Amino acid sequence: MPFRCARGAFTKNEEPRLEELLTDDVLQLVMSRDGVTPETLRKLASEFREKTLQAARRALNPIA
Repeated sequence: MPFRCARGAFTKNEEPRLEELLTDDVLQLVMSRDGVTPETLRKLASEFREKTLQAARRALNPIA
C-alpha cells in the first residue's frame, strides 16, 4: 500500500536545506528555548562543510 499521507514541504524524499529547516516553527521554538540563533547554526554548518571538504581532499590526494 503506497504512503499517501505525507504532505508539505519535506515530502519529496529529499533532504531539506538548512534555510528551509530554519523556517520551521517547531525548530524555531526549540532553538529559542535552547538559546541557539540561526546565525550560530549557519556558522556551525559552514564549519562542518569546510572540514568535511578538507578531509575529502586529503583522502583523494594523500601525498600532498
